[in-house]
Amino acid sequence: MIKGKVKYKDIPCYSVNPFLDSLRDRLEARKTHLKNRDEAVNQSTGEVIEYATYSGNDTYDWKDRTPFIKIFNDQDNYTDMANLSKSANYLFWLISSKLKPNADVIRVILSEYMDYAKTTNRGQFYNAASELIDKSFIVKIGADSFYINPTRFFNGKRESIAGDPQEFYIKRNK
Repeated sequence: MIKGKVKYKDIPCYSVNPFLDSLRDRLEARKTHLKNRDEAVNQSTGEVIEYATYSGNDTYDWKDRTPFIKIFNDQDNYTDMANLSKSANYLFWLISSKLKPNADVIRVILSEYMDYAKTTNRGQFYNAASELIDKSFIVKIGADSFYINPTRFFNGKRESIAGDPQEFYIKRNK
């Protein structure tokens, strides 16, 4: 791959994604033995005993241990992200780096932001937070705590914070 400034017409084309080797280096290849689950009944006691036997089949898969977030495919979301100011962009990525799996609450301390954004301007944090709030990425809980908007970005499965689906289904379909 070419590094540095090159004219677009001089950039080579690839028939295979050249980033796959570095991806494979970051992933863990795993072998899983498939098992058959079965039950046996003890004839004298009537007790049902579950057991597993090796099926003779193995599967192979990848395990990705790298933390990640999902940015949801919504055109308004992309437009809002593309138009974030530099300070709001720093705050968005700081929040994203701190997200815990299946959580929608984040705490950002002013000094963390200032270190991350390499700034001494305290007002930059407040302006950035105000912008993210205005564009519905976050809402304020307290002085340094926020809810994130899981319709815009999330770490994990959003279903984990959505509440009881049965209750919601019944309310919606009355």
